Amino acid sequence: MPASDHPHVLLLLSSPLTADPVAVDRALQELTDALQAIPAPATFVTRIAEADAIGAYLSRRDRPTFSVLHYLGHGYKPEDWPAGYLIFEDRAGDIRPLRDRQLLMVLNPTGRPEPEFRLAVVTACHSQSVAAALHALRIPHIVAVDAEETVTQRVAITFFCRFYTALLTGNTVADAFRAAQNAVALDEDLCRRGREALALAEARKFRLLPEDSDHDEVLWPALPEGKVEIELLPALTDPPFHLRPARFVGRGEPMRDVLRLLRERRAVFIQGVSGVGKTELAKEVARWLAARRRVAPQDVKFVDLSRVYDADGARMAIATALGLPAGSVPDAASLAGSLPQNLLLILDEAENAVLRGGRAFRDLLEALAAAPASPRILVTSQSDVGSAHLPRYDLRRLSLQAALALFAAEANVTDAEWARMEEADLEELLRYTDYLPRAVALVARAWRASRSPDLRPLVRDLREKWDQVMRDPYYPDEVKSVAAGIALAYDRLREQSPAAADFYPLLALFPGGFPQDGLEPVFSSQAREWVREIENQSLLERPWPDLLYLPTPFRLFAEQLLGDEEAARARWGPAVLRFYFDFDFDEEPRYWVELLDRALREGGEMMPLAVARYVHRGLAGLGAGARGGAGRTGALAPPGRAAGKRLHRDRAAVSGGDLPALRARAGVRSALGGSAGGGQHPKGHRRRAEFPGRYGCGAGFVWGGAEAFPAGGGSAGGGQHPGLLKPPGPPPG
Repeated sequence: MPASDHPHVLLLLSSPLTADPVAVDRALQELTDALQAIPAPATFVTRIAEADAIGAYLSRRDRPTFSVLHYLGHGYKPEDWPAGYLIFEDRAGDIRPLRDRQLLMVLNPTGRPEPEFRLAVVTACHSQSVAAALHALRIPHIVAVDAEETVTQRVAITFFCRFYTALLTGNTVADAFRAAQNAVALDEDLCRRGREALALAEARKFRLLPEDSDHDEVLWPALPEGKVEIELLPALTDPPFHLRPARFVGRGEPMRDVLRLLRERRAVFIQGVSGVGKTELAKEVARWLAARRRVAPQDVKFVDLSRVYDADGARMAIATALGLPAGSVPDAASLAGSLPQNLLLILDEAENAVLRGGRAFRDLLEALAAAPASPRILVTSQSDVGSAHLPRYDLRRLSLQAALALFAAEANVTDAEWARMEEADLEELLRYTDYLPRAVALVARAWRASRSPDLRPLVRDLREKWDQVMRDPYYPDEVKSVAAGIALAYDRLREQSPAAADFYPLLALFPGGFPQDGLEPVFSSQAREWVREIENQSLLERPWPDLLYLPTPFRLFAEQLLGDEEAARARWGPAVLRFYFDFDFDEEPRYWVELLDRALREGGEMMPLAVARYVHRGLAGLGAGARGGAGRTGALAPPGRAAGKRLHRDRAAVSGGDLPALRARAGVRSALGGSAGGGQHPKGHRRRAEFPGRYGCGAGFVWGGAEAFPAGGGSAGGGQHPGLLKPPGPPPG
């Protein structure tokens, strides 16, 4: 059967940022899963219900003809008006209510005399009220929900799965409708514990309209056996977009504002305290634009600048993310001129570069914002860069209502549990989170350990942690609200697993993250179990699936627990280097450091300075520390033949532009201290290069290899209090 002969369904999804949220992603996924079993050749084409985009799409001659219009979103009917509206979106995410004539212009833009749609399915509460608006399209069959009723997503999925199964296998519209109603009335979950009356009431909420019309029509009398195909919305699924918050609540207005600024100015600087959700807002804006086909997923580039302290480092990190050789973009202007068309560039956690990079970093951002390719740029930072070319958006704390909704979602609070909680206790609990999303999530997950409706013990614990953090002079003000929740989660970790709690501070030694593959070789066969316990308390993140990472407030907390950082580096240094480089520690380290020096120096213009600092600060401390903690001969050794070959291969990869080979070997080095993030085992034949665009042309080595293990100087250049992260000083000499 030609593709044009089998049924096509236009599935429109609408979830405006300024309306009550509709979980269209989850609903679409559940509908997709349910429809997979239907043995008929039908195609569902999914689009966001944006008036301009849908009108443009339906006016094309190269698209399929749609027999069915299925709308998932909102309906609305004013009390004093006979017909209702379907709620579409505008380009900024606001509500766009469409009445009968407007719907006719959007859904029949060429004014064809014969109706295209033979059936309309409206999955929206009270959607019977908008049926009159669809009559303008002369659609003979309309399935809707009673004008006075609402339905749950679960009930709607049950109904429409059976409805489409019956309809696509040769039944009339009326028979398919009755079959769907009976499926709801017999639903096992609804009928459990004698709730048959409830199930029957849910089934009767659906309406087949017009009620006085003949619906005994078979839309597809003889379809061959086949398979339902669903064209999903474009989505960002690669790290770091692969994990989404349980609920992105209270941020509809900020998203709308950022999208408006991005449309008007093409660059936005999102500022806010640690834990307020800057990164998630930027990622959600990118997801929103991708789903609406404003930007292709492959044109979205995410650059972590948390370990970048100047304009040169930022320039190289951006070049690496774009797959550009660092030597090809020696200054801001050349990088700006190399930006591709249709780029959405997210520069995340730029506060270190803002504070230390000064005017040079601001000039870099302004050059990128004015690039010939007209990219869209989102920058997140705790500090403002002070540029008129990047309008600042101040991201505020959640409202109390949004914090309550987030707490309920993160804690999976049932209706019964919610009803038993004292409102005053709940509000006091959330006051100690300062209504910051990260802190709310931590406290919610701490509550899940007890699930007690009595919140007073948790309030007392959190009040105690809050007082401790507020008195601690080594915590920056920007992270104090989150730190109280971290301290509470850490106490829960110690209760569950003292060994995991003892292990947790060691992760602070790796500010760029640590690869999961290194847990057993470096630490212990039990380390994976410890990490599972740590993740259960939400005390680390995975920006990539196999990378364990402590965001800034978590790292500051862990560093304070660590105590003597230099001693910890000396204790674990040999095992870390053995994992990364396959070195045997029997002799003085001078030989392999010089070999690494040569390889790095040939990798890019910043290598000599980075290596100079590495050798100056790291050699003596690493050698001396290892003698007391190697546990074998008490000394470090030159690399064996395999290690020497690996370094030479890396040098050749850098010089020759072999990005895949370089990424595969540079990833794990970056995890020790790299701004590039990511992490892979150096044995490239056993590991895939999973993080394209993150390493290459020396940038991974600058921040990973050269700063991988400066044992005598701490993770950021030495000389700091273990509770504070300071940027590195200038290279020696």
